[in-house]
Amino acid sequence: MTTAATTGVMNLLTRVSRDVYRRATEDVIGIGLKKFIALDYLREQGGTSQSQLGETLHLDKNNCVILLNELEDPGYVERLRDPTDRRRHLVAITPAGEKALETAEEKLETLEIVVSVRRKLRP
Repeated sequence: MTTAATTGVMNLLTRVSRDVYRRATEDVIGIGLKKFIALDYLREQGGTSQSQLGETLHLDKNNCVILLNELEDPGYVERLRDPTDRRRHLVAITPAGEKALETAEEKLETLEIVVSVRRKLRP
């Protein structure tokens, strides 16, 4: 692939990505993008400490607690005390969280297809 073709493809991918994430609101995919990213990370990691989750998501401690409270209310995550260090919390995704994440992924995939088709149809 030539440099011009590579640049064109990268430009198109960037534009499609922006369109998808601009349209991927909580009303459309069922959960907010921060919650989506947190649940995805917890699923991939099989759980983690609350501090590690905050560091990974670049959240300060207060915003991490707020996010986890928002995920804990509908039962998407659970926080447990670390048995080896009672000052730490361990965070794990629940079956309800996995279901919410799967639903959001399906809706996001559909949204990506719609955005791609619309882009192709534009003159």
